[in-house]
Amino acid sequence: CLPGQVVGICGPNGAGKTTLLRAMAGLIPLAAGDIFLLGKPIGGASLGVLADRRAFVPQTGPHNLPLTAAEVVALGRPGPLHWGRAPRAAIMQALEAVELEHSADCPMATLSLGQQGRVRLAQALLRRPKVALLDEPASHQDLRQRARLMHQLRRCAAGGDTVVLSLHDLSLASLMCDVILLLQAGGLVACGTPQEVLRREVLEPVFATPLCYLAHPHLQRPLVELSGETTLHREADYKNV
Repeated sequence: CLPGQVVGICGPNGAGKTTLLRAMAGLIPLAAGDIFLLGKPIGGASLGVLADRRAFVPQTGPHNLPLTAAEVVALGRPGPLHWGRAPRAAIMQALEAVELEHSADCPMATLSLGQQGRVRLAQALLRRPKVALLDEPASHQDLRQRARLMHQLRRCAAGGDTVVLSLHDLSLASLMCDVILLLQAGGLVACGTPQEVLRREVLEPVFATPLCYLAHPHLQRPLVELSGETTLHREADYKNV
């Protein structure tokens, strides 16, 4: 993973996407080898040191935190965790980036799952780490919020940050990512650009289901959907990528 890249981790359920992200974040021990973060091995590094190098955004978090959205975002501030001292303006700016500034003082327990996910993303935006690790950030998000998510993460990458995220939506991964890692049963099946990885001969053995391949009319990137009678369109109606 290079600075300025958005890297997607894809694969079926149980492929190891979350495990890989947690290993990269230094949250679980490695069975062998090492992972380098900003040129330094994470093995033996304390969570405090790792927190200065990266931000990890889990797919879900505690639903009963006795904190408001603003207080949760403030926990992402670099340095000692004195969330009460985080500048209110910086917190509001991070919440505004995810369209939750009007929910700043709402208890987390009152927010929807999608809104809670955006609060966790705002927490990472407040910290502005050089490496952001996000587990299914598009989960529970509607179409507008997925588009804003894509914009925010591409903006981080344009600023020189490295963004690594897991995604189930292969079309979204194609549009968002510079590089895609395809996992299956804990192993790496393919690594490359969306055009290199999102191909019939690569995907269908992994997902064990027929898929429909479209070409984006402007970006010339592959879009992947389910094929067959259950989809809105027939595979034969589209030009294969």
